[in-house]
Amino acid sequence: MELKVNDAESVGVLIGETILELQKEVIIVTAYSSDNCPVMDAAATTASVVAFKKIRRVPCASHAFNNTLKALIRENCLKYLWDSV
Repeated sequence: MELKVNDAESVGVLIGETILELQKEVIIVTAYSSDNCPVMDAAATTASVVAFKKIRRVPCASHAFNNTLKALIRENCLKYLWDSV
């Protein structure tokens, strides 16, 4: 399998086809993890159609943690500390 275009439909098809291949090996997939970009969020709909079942997108923990750190750094007391390092 190869991703030829990086739009939501193409990504969703690739995810759905991968899920079907994994099912042949008795590996059950119900969700995939990704960042929060619109393409990856919208890909869940197409993946569900291709895989013939509801597939959820789970936000990537490292992206969520990175966004939390960025928000904390913007706080005045932490910004002062960060700028001093």
